[in-house]
Amino acid sequence: MRVGFFLSNKGGSPLEVGLRRGLAHLGHCVEDVHRGTGYDLILVFNQCAHTTDYAYPEFPKGSTPMAFVDTAEYGYFKRLSDVIENFKTAFSEGSKNHDTKNHHQQTRLQQFMEGKSFPYFLREHFKQVTFPACYYPIDYPLYLHSECRDRPNREEYLRRKLDLFVSWGASHPWRINITKALRECPARSEISIIEENGHVRIHQPTYLQKTRSAKCSVSFDGYGSGSFRVTEVVVRCLLLIGPMSIRLREPLIDGVHCVQYDVTSNGRDFISTNIKDKLKEALDDQERSFRIHEAGYNHCMEHYTETATARYVLATVASHDWSKPTPLTF
Repeated sequence: MRVGFFLSNKGGSPLEVGLRRGLAHLGHCVEDVHRGTGYDLILVFNQCAHTTDYAYPEFPKGSTPMAFVDTAEYGYFKRLSDVIENFKTAFSEGSKNHDTKNHHQQTRLQQFMEGKSFPYFLREHFKQVTFPACYYPIDYPLYLHSECRDRPNREEYLRRKLDLFVSWGASHPWRINITKALRECPARSEISIIEENGHVRIHQPTYLQKTRSAKCSVSFDGYGSGSFRVTEVVVRCLLLIGPMSIRLREPLIDGVHCVQYDVTSNGRDFISTNIKDKLKEALDDQERSFRIHEAGYNHCMEHYTETATARYVLATVASHDWSKPTPLTF
């Protein structure tokens, strides 16, 4: 199969790069659309960027089947239950108040695709929103996949001297309260908050090394947490994960692939969490923690590699009903 990639800007997100690699691993020819014609499939990307100057110069024309891959993120304020209507509006119009969703891009897409049929892969697929059947959740494949190939080792895991490693930004206000609770735990921990004391974002190799050196790490739904950050942690240590509003294409199961902690609220404000109890249980029974970590690793290596992600996209495209136009509004 010859697959053309049509990008909204130069460079690539981990999803675009991973799909390229995965399709090549499966033996398909992959190239940028402008380099040739005669494709069996064109993947049109809205790439995640923190600028607003990545508009498409011209959408590809012709009868070649196309699938749209939306890699943009939404801010936490669009994930709360009382602003779902605002989220729907932002999705259909293009966000005007978050720099990773380009209003111009969404307008161009609607003008070009109106009345056409195409599968729409949406990276942040909200559980609270009922999307039409032509919208499919997609996540980043394992980033730096070659660094993930060492299987979990029980003896090495039990020898790890760091109980907990956490690195995140306070992009969601509840993270501040969860961080406070974690700092009250009698665990050997390293907690790095990007906005605190001049801390800057940890470089990717360091982040991966730190998660592999700890027995546990923590994720909470916020920028990036509903995608590659989850799988990055799961393949390296035990993941404690908070409530997620993002729908993963192959969800992690509590107690099987990860450990889920609860957060209670009054609808908007944080009230409490049981994360201290969940962390204590994990550290008190490290044999069980390792088994969960190992199962999570196996799950991700089955479903979230670059090749597995490429197979998912191709299978979705193959089963798509091309006779029904894809709605761009709710």
